[in-house]
Amino acid sequence: IKLPVTGQFPAVSPNGAMVAYQKVTNSKTGTAQLHFLNVATGVDLNTRAACGGAVWAPNSSAVACSTTGAPGTFNGFGLSTITTVGVVSVLVPSVGMVVNGYSWSPDSTKVVWGQSTFPKDNTASQLRWLPADGSGAVGKLGKGAEPIWGPTKIAFVRYTDAASAGMQVRR
Repeated sequence: IKLPVTGQFPAVSPNGAMVAYQKVTNSKTGTAQLHFLNVATGVDLNTRAACGGAVWAPNSSAVACSTTGAPGTFNGFGLSTITTVGVVSVLVPSVGMVVNGYSWSPDSTKVVWGQSTFPKDNTASQLRWLPADGSGAVGKLGKGAEPIWGPTKIAFVRYTDAASAGMQVRR
């Protein structure tokens, strides 16, 4: 199927009903905004969010994605969730932080991520989690990055120094 839009970095929802993608809005700066395309109806929703690396929630209700600061600035990568109707929840502000991977809980209610300060120091990355709507207090899980939330546990990478990495699994 050829979709009636032009964009980059597509991600198909688990239920196959939607495609999240980036559409370049300024070719000189490389600025792009996240869009959702309803495959059945062709309706294209521009979320107006500068958000990339979309990872779908298992229930297809939202994506988690990496954000940047204001155009022309670079001082970190944050993390947001965006529902398929365009509601944005900022989990990690992009100013002064770097998000080192992110993943959804199996029930689509929480997001886990690795977080360090900008500029990035992988050995100092800390695992954090929060409800996907950004409510509540941030949960802290210890050192780690690049988490993958499986059915019962979270797998992640723990960097011990700049040259090596080890993988661990936590509940």
